[in-house]
Amino acid sequence: MPKHKHGFAVAGVTNGATIESVAVSGTNVLITMTAEPLGDLTVRYAWGQTGDRGDGFTANRGSLTDQWSQASRLVSGATHYRYARSGRAPIVR
Repeated sequence: MPKHKHGFAVAGVTNGATIESVAVSGTNVLITMTAEPLGDLTVRYAWGQTGDRGDGFTANRGSLTDQWSQASRLVSGATHYRYARSGRAPIVR
């Protein structure tokens, strides 16, 4: 997963527009596209991917967390984070 997308995708694009960047600030997310996307659009977060990317992680994942973290009690030097739930929503204009 390209880190700059943080796990977001826009489905239903009919004119080839793609995600250029995703900016996260607090609880707000700004998705910038390469062009105005056309079609029956749905924004997805950590949702709808298939296959094995070969990196040892699940296909559906994102990088958004809240402020909670906890040092692992089992793995020295590891930290646990609470990741945002996956989902999808239609884009209504």
